[in-house]
Amino acid sequence: MVDITIPDIPADATERLSAMAAARRQSLQQFLRGEVLAIADRSSLGARLSAVLDELPRVSIPADEVEAILSEARVDRDG
Repeated sequence: MVDITIPDIPADATERLSAMAAARRQSLQQFLRGEVLAIADRSSLGARLSAVLDELPRVSIPADEVEAILSEARVDRDG
């Protein structure tokens, strides 16, 4: 495991974070650890999503065809 030190956190931010931790009945360290792990999970989720999207086949539809489809859908919608 690695220890992380974050310098120069303003006092008001520290107070708000401490209040958030207290509301969850956690120490500031427990609270921040959970938040850091949640950030790490989101980052890995984004990377996995990007990998999946990269594996999907590329679809190329000409702009005029897209415009025609949208125009037809608008006519159907608007009557």
